[in-house]
Amino acid sequence: MDIATGNLQRVALGLLLTCSLIAVPPVMAEPGASAPVKTKDFKHEAIAKAKQEAEGNNTKYSAEAVVAIKAVEQAIALLDEGKDDEAIKKLQEADGKLEIAIAADPNLKLIPVAASVMTYDLVTTSEAVKDELKVVNELLRAGNVQDARLNLGQLRSEIVTSHAYLPTETYPDAIKHAVELINSKQDKMARDTLADAMESLVEETEVTPLPVVLAQGALLEAEKVRETNKEEALRDLAYASEQIETADRLGYFYGDSDDYKSLTRHMDAIQTAIAGKSKIDELFDDAKTGIKSLLDKTKGKKIESTQ
Repeated sequence: MDIATGNLQRVALGLLLTCSLIAVPPVMAEPGASAPVKTKDFKHEAIAKAKQEAEGNNTKYSAEAVVAIKAVEQAIALLDEGKDDEAIKKLQEADGKLEIAIAADPNLKLIPVAASVMTYDLVTTSEAVKDELKVVNELLRAGNVQDARLNLGQLRSEIVTSHAYLPTETYPDAIKHAVELINSKQDKMARDTLADAMESLVEETEVTPLPVVLAQGALLEAEKVRETNKEEALRDLAYASEQIETADRLGYFYGDSDDYKSLTRHMDAIQTAIAGKSKIDELFDDAKTGIKSLLDKTKGKKIESTQ
């Protein structure tokens, strides 16, 4: 996915991997299932893992690529000032850095140049999300798109990992072509070529839903204590189910409804098994409830005799 030049400059020239925790205004209603004690640990571990993976994505050629991008950005500024000779020197510096990387690894197609890890932390319940979506729909029906957008912007609970890459098959050629254009006194075309090169940087984004992370952690905790503390295991499972439902209502399972339904069935089956009730027990309970309901409806009814 290409990203705009301005964004690329901010991403690529930041040169630092960032990890931020953004506390979104909570969409809270009634408290849901109580969270396991280790909820914060699950979240922090997931964030730390995302940051570690982002850092590990760098190669030994990343530094050269970052210098090349910065040199191209400086060359654009120099062209705007009419300093053609200095701009050419910057472009030659960029080209030299990339030649080193490409010569060392001819199969290298994309060089990582920047990464960021952002966390949007929303404390909510599945019912609260459902209610908020109703509000959004009402705002849209009323034509109030801006307030609806603001409300929708809060409905995210996720870790977003983004990577920016320099494409070795196009970026160096653009630099060489820009130098030729400057030498031919075609500065505007050279600048446009360099701008296109900046826009050719590739961005990849991965989104990890936090409710699913929390559900996974709670499920693992339930598995640990299921033999020694049945009540705690059931609480953990209830919390996990609540988080999965919240993730679904936040739209993270869009297009995966079959998998979501299958997962909820598995979660229900585990809770039933831990509670000590088999499927046949549930069926008997349902039948007994049905019979009782019929009996309750017949109570008080009197049949008048015609004799």
